[in-house]
Amino acid sequence: MKVAAFFDVDQTLLAENSGKLYLQWMFQKGRVSQVDLWRAAYSIALHRLNRLDAKALARRAMTSLVGYSATQMEAECAEWFEKMVLRWLSPAGMRTVEAHKEQGHTVVLCSASTQFVCDPLVKHLSIDGALCTRLVVKDGHLTGEIEEPFCYGPGKREVLEKYARENDVDLVQSYFYSDSVTDLPALEAVGKPVVVNADRYLYREARHRAWPLLSWGAPQG
Repeated sequence: MKVAAFFDVDQTLLAENSGKLYLQWMFQKGRVSQVDLWRAAYSIALHRLNRLDAKALARRAMTSLVGYSATQMEAECAEWFEKMVLRWLSPAGMRTVEAHKEQGHTVVLCSASTQFVCDPLVKHLSIDGALCTRLVVKDGHLTGEIEEPFCYGPGKREVLEKYARENDVDLVQSYFYSDSVTDLPALEAVGKPVVVNADRYLYREARHRAWPLLSWGAPQG
């Protein structure tokens, strides 16, 4: 069976929140308001406190994308990734990804972010794929719906375990890297959980369970 290394994205491989970066990008283009940025900051704070209804928030956000061209979204996110996201990639995270690749491990993102966020990162890292929140596309356009299960909390573990079954992955020998206590179900699903840049709740859990605790600093310059 294969050994896999699963990586969360926000505050793990990225030293920033991708949703925040996307809204900043949209603000620069005049497509969202300052109020939207404040709301995003509030949502990120709730997430770090484990008090965010992420699914409800995602569904509300998707209403503005009904009928939007998937091809256009891919192009916009590719540009956004190059101009806003690359600079936030964690050097320590990149080294860890490469170390797993050198060992012949399957390397996969496992994130609540959408395919439009994760796919450019998969391509940049030359890794095996992404388990993520999938937005429904019909006739080339977004429907505003989210595929189930939502890749967050218990749903992330469900997605991860399904991937393992279908790809002959031995979860007992596999790794999961994450910063957030919302990923506790997924961390518990693998034999080698690794906590990175932990929020205070996950830090407490990691200390109690004697899980590895790492700090991947932000890029320099």
